[in-house]
Amino acid sequence: MLRSSTAKVYNYALTHQIYLILSKVVGEIMDILKIAKALSDPLRLEILRRIAGKKCCEDKWLCVCHLVDDTGLLQSRVSYHIKELKEADLIREETRGRWNYYYFKEETLKKYLSALNDQFQL
Repeated sequence: MLRSSTAKVYNYALTHQIYLILSKVVGEIMDILKIAKALSDPLRLEILRRIAGKKCCEDKWLCVCHLVDDTGLLQSRVSYHIKELKEADLIREETRGRWNYYYFKEETLKKYLSALNDQFQL
């Protein structure tokens, strides 16, 4: 009887370990796919490029008003693309008064490139 319960505990521990490993791998793949989707749209890529190369305002944050002016897009369209970039964790948002400001999260893009490198052994 002791042997049977020990085997069950061992099997549970092994199954749990496999689950944790698979969860991590699937999570990493989902993160890669989210970022790939965010970068696949030319307008989002342009918005991200503008945020990353920001040369205006008092700090490294870019106001959404500048994105609307620079791209010529409606504010609702810019907001949609911003939402996609935030969901991919490529930008950070901060509200100041009535405007939202955005900051490029370089570390996320570096992790994405590293993950691609690992996946394709580049």
